[in-house]
Amino acid sequence: MENFEVYEGSNDLPVVVSCEHASGFVPEELNNLGVSVDELNSCNYLFDKGAEGAYDFLVAKLGCNGIKAKVSRLVIDVNRDLDQESLIRTSCGPHSFNGNKGITEEEKKDRIEKYYLPYRNKLHNLLSDCEKKHGVCFYFSIHTMENCFEKERREMDFAIIYNKGEKVAKKLGESLEKKGHVVTYNNPYTLKKDIIRVTHDSEVMKFNEFAVVVEINDGLVNDLNITESLFDAIRSVAEDYSSQK
Repeated sequence: MENFEVYEGSNDLPVVVSCEHASGFVPEELNNLGVSVDELNSCNYLFDKGAEGAYDFLVAKLGCNGIKAKVSRLVIDVNRDLDQESLIRTSCGPHSFNGNKGITEEEKKDRIEKYYLPYRNKLHNLLSDCEKKHGVCFYFSIHTMENCFEKERREMDFAIIYNKGEKVAKKLGESLEKKGHVVTYNNPYTLKKDIIRVTHDSEVMKFNEFAVVVEINDGLVNDLNITESLFDAIRSVAEDYSSQK
């Protein structure tokens, strides 16, 4: 099984969309990471609820290239740096994953080479191809956040997370706010490092200036109005740039 799936669009817009936490799939040889199937499936960290559907809608309607992971973030999180503790989680809330505890350096290297690097390298290729065609590439990483966290309801519809991509983030957020949506910036999450990572290629790292993470409230993600609004906002960012060239 391929560990990622690429959507090849018409690529008329300078946009690439990704979904790192689309899948809850755990390869059979990893034995459910040492827990029962029921416990594995009950872990809210297994995948981002509703994110894959939002991603599928966006790439199809935008006609842009995209990539989504086909392996659970609990196997290895392709949205983390290689030196982060949460790259391979050993626990999440009440869940303890014995299959991730005490893995050898060889086993870790195997997961990195089998699942992690192929995904990141393909994403970097998509960004580079987009930039070569359009002169710029806007990158949107699609995620969902829990509607209720620690018994408190999250009131925002979207959280836009950025580091170097402030201009893109604010433009995207303004478009969503005009449609009546509640938007937060770098809340409830922040980025300590760049969105585009795991590369020594400065030509790829430059895309961080045009990169944002979009967190959709998972209590709203199946609402067509939400995904339609995000589509309009992303298209507006890309078209505004094109009109100013």
